[in-house]
Amino acid sequence: WPIAVNNINGISTIFFISPPLFYSPHTGVNIINTGSPGNPGGGQGGGNEGDYLGCLSSGMYLLTPTGILNITKLISGDYILSNDQNGLVGISEIRKVIKSHYFYYYSINNRELEITYEHPVCIKNRSEENNWHFESVKNLVTGDIIRTSNGEKSVYSIERVNEELNTWNFTVTPFNNYFAGNKGQYLCHNVIPPKEPPS
Repeated sequence: WPIAVNNINGISTIFFISPPLFYSPHTGVNIINTGSPGNPGGGQGGGNEGDYLGCLSSGMYLLTPTGILNITKLISGDYILSNDQNGLVGISEIRKVIKSHYFYYYSINNRELEITYEHPVCIKNRSEENNWHFESVKNLVTGDIIRTSNGEKSVYSIERVNEELNTWNFTVTPFNNYFAGNKGQYLCHNVIPPKEPPS
């Protein structure tokens, strides 16, 4: 069975992936639109260069097979947990680390998720109970349900924070998403940041 290695501060952590490769904390779910918001569909790769797509603040963590890790510590070749279209959680590899700079960001649920306005998160369709899709943060409203690593969570607060910040994002494969937040809990799409973030 495959062996995965996480490189953290020069220390390699080796772990074995036992069958089955995927596990599902959810049943009867369907995630649609796993491509980038600018290029819906497809299961490989991220967004397109030049798309105004988003990033995460440096205080956020990603969920990895060995626990959560601050995004500033992750490098190309590290492994993180992702979701496929059927709600199964599997392992993806970071292919590229992308750093950027923004003039403001959004705080979701009292800073549990600090994220730029255009970054997509996976929410439950408002009209279809068992279907989910990726929606830009700027379109979220209180009461929306975000997919999490262990289920789902309602959005109870959304706040625009007018502070400049350095941001991180990642391209990952084979699934273009990851779990991010102050505890690595919210399912976010992996997308390419803008060349010049709007103010």
